[in-house]
Amino acid sequence: MTSTSCSTPNRKSVTFENNEQRRSGARGATPTSTTNIYTAFDDLENCYENDSNFGAIISELKEQVEAEDNWRIHFDSVETLRVLNKYYPNEIRRYFADLVTFLQRSLESLRSNLSKNTLMLIKEIFQSYKHSQALDSFLNEIVPIILEKSVSEKSFLKNEARAALKALETIGCNNNVIRVLCNKSFDKNGVISELSFQSLTDIIQQAKENLTESISDDILEVLFHTVAQSLDGKRAVNKRVAKGLCEQLKRLFADSGKDFERYMRENLKLKETEIQIINESMKKSTHNTRADFSCFIKTKKLKQEVDTISNSASFTLVSINLKKK
Repeated sequence: MTSTSCSTPNRKSVTFENNEQRRSGARGATPTSTTNIYTAFDDLENCYENDSNFGAIISELKEQVEAEDNWRIHFDSVETLRVLNKYYPNEIRRYFADLVTFLQRSLESLRSNLSKNTLMLIKEIFQSYKHSQALDSFLNEIVPIILEKSVSEKSFLKNEARAALKALETIGCNNNVIRVLCNKSFDKNGVISELSFQSLTDIIQQAKENLTESISDDILEVLFHTVAQSLDGKRAVNKRVAKGLCEQLKRLFADSGKDFERYMRENLKLKETEIQIINESMKKSTHNTRADFSCFIKTKKLKQEVDTISNSASFTLVSINLKKK
């Protein structure tokens, strides 16, 4: 059987050692963040065969990380998963649910290098995502941690987490993703709340006329409850985004030949108070207040920040490749 360590070239261990020696000498301190120890996606090399026993490879890797508490071994195991996800996403996707506990520990590790490499893996999983029920529990457990990392005090972790969040938005309407983002839209941390609701809005807007076919009525009900509560809530950014989302939803329903208000009342069984809140939000305001403008600027700044992080990550990979050439 192909060893799980084959994805980590010899130069990798040398880089680890050199970085650690240079920073901490004989004290054995954790090396600080550096791009030298991370492998760019394009540089991940395949050392497996198409007919490899991927189930056995994952089982071996799982046994190894459960038996070992060495962060370097865990780092290399994440790298193995990055290689497998890049070259054989369909074959190994169903195994990720078995690794949720390991990935949770790695994401929350005090070793920033391990945490960042795991965020890179999660981003790449989202980028190669194809709908699979096997990933449902994975999404339920991992997405909340990504949101927590998106407000990290360490900018390199925050940036990687927000890039993963942008990648999550590209997978389309997924019941589990919508549910998690709805729940996190009421997080006590204001930034997490706003990021969650903004991501939720971006996903819904991309769904267009396929919305009601993409997610189930029970999740649509959760979505509309979230929108109504946000409109009636105290977070100015979410209130503004929710208003725009209501207008978008009404257009989507109209374009698909569905009566918006009837659907809310008969299919989703919304309360009359919720329907009234949603309808009232779409009435044209007679004036714009200073608070409205301030909220608009904050919303725009939040979205631009996330987009900039996503674009910066792509630019970094291009720069690496150009240097190699």
